[in-house]
Amino acid sequence: MATHNLGGLHADVHHATMCGQSVTPEQLDTRTWECLLGKHRTDEPIEPLKL
Repeated sequence: MATHNLGGLHADVHHATMCGQSVTPEQLDTRTWECLLGKHRTDEPIEPLKL
């Protein structure tokens, strides 16, 4: 299962919506989301927390 670097993704979405336009994350087009998700994708397995 693929995971994503959510911190990096959050930062890129924040910057993508600050480019002098009043665009919310919900208004980003599909291609932008695909690019951002692909940039921050990792195929490292998720290790379950051992509590």
